[in-house]
Amino acid sequence: MILFSNCMINFRNLTPSLELTSVLVKFFADLRFGMSIQKAGLSLLTLGLVACSAMPSAPTTEAGSSLSVAEPTDPIAAQPTEQPTEPLTSTKQSGWNPDDTVTDKCFVLLAYDPEDTSVNLRDRPDGSVLTSLPNLTRVHSGQPAYIEPGWNSLTVEGQDQQGYIWQDLLRLTYYQVEDPQDTYANLRQSPDGPVISPLENGTEVRFMGEDGTWTQVELASGQVGYVATSLLIRPNCF
Repeated sequence: MILFSNCMINFRNLTPSLELTSVLVKFFADLRFGMSIQKAGLSLLTLGLVACSAMPSAPTTEAGSSLSVAEPTDPIAAQPTEQPTEPLTSTKQSGWNPDDTVTDKCFVLLAYDPEDTSVNLRDRPDGSVLTSLPNLTRVHSGQPAYIEPGWNSLTVEGQDQQGYIWQDLLRLTYYQVEDPQDTYANLRQSPDGPVISPLENGTEVRFMGEDGTWTQVELASGQVGYVATSLLIRPNCF
């Protein structure tokens, strides 16, 4: 009875079809012409079966199971991208104190060969090699730091060893920035690279090395960069 009741409920929701219409006509004709209650009931039962056969079934998947509608998911929030960090510049944490450079500026030279890692110390001008000094070895001439033309007589700092070094293999410990065409020179991250900051004329820098026509220098703050060699002059010692 429950099934028949559900079928009749479905019957009210059905769209009329040819088969269903013919059953209805036969049912009412049986009642009108006084047919037996059993025959009219048979027509009614047939009507119920037609309604049941027209009931829509639940949609199925290819495997035969009922489909379920997935709940919509919240869109995934866009994850913030990592912010690019600023490029690091080469720095040296020690730095130096401008008030403590008088001796270095005025009395100390550096052995330096831009095409090698060491400089030969000789027993006499163009003589035999006494030893090889690593680049940036500190040497003294016994007079204010000045690179003599030709061979220079020098003493290795911290040692009693004396000898001679050719002028092109000596550098000052400190230089002074001086651009005759401007009031400053640029300190760069690399030879002819991005500018770190401008340096006012007269700024003193410590010699660190060379790369072609560029000199690597260190500021009193510890910042390391490159300045065009042509824009560096001997500092004022006195």
